[in-house]
Amino acid sequence: MKAGRGAVVLLAGALLSACSTPSGRDEAAGDDARLAVALCAALRDQTNDLGRVANQAVAGISDQPPDERYSSILAGFDQAQQVAKAFRASIGSLELPEVAETADLRDQVAEGAAIAVDELVRERVAFEGEGATVSDEDIQGRVGAFFNSIEKVLSVVEPSIAGYARRPLQQAFLEEPTCRHVIQPFRLED
Repeated sequence: MKAGRGAVVLLAGALLSACSTPSGRDEAAGDDARLAVALCAALRDQTNDLGRVANQAVAGISDQPPDERYSSILAGFDQAQQVAKAFRASIGSLELPEVAETADLRDQVAEGAAIAVDELVRERVAFEGEGATVSDEDIQGRVGAFFNSIEKVLSVVEPSIAGYARRPLQQAFLEEPTCRHVIQPFRLED
């Protein structure tokens, strides 16, 4: 297996695990459950969008000449920045049920989204600094660094639910399948 294709397979697996759709929670389940569904759906969409961008940027990269590989990954960084900026801009208009923690969660995600955009800029500059071609010997490392950049962006946007005191809120996020891999992992202590 060529290095570029192996990286695509790895991120494709992460993308497939992220492609579930929000569950049809009953309205009577409460605002906490509806908040978990709505927030995690938005986070899941961003994860899927960034996964598609990353996979498209490196699709067939092993078959490209070294300068085109470089251009493909740079274009991936640029597209990822567009996705991250669009997500950051959308946070204020997300329709989220109002519970005590809604404003704080929105702020937490907005702060993470701003950090994500800045991180992509820094990672792009670092990528450019390593040379304007991607040789056969460097392809695995450079593609891996690109994927690591995308993963960093996803992790800084993930809200941390464990810090909230209300157990029903925590439980709602733990029980919502679409929240897996888009919030900071935690478990409830008995």
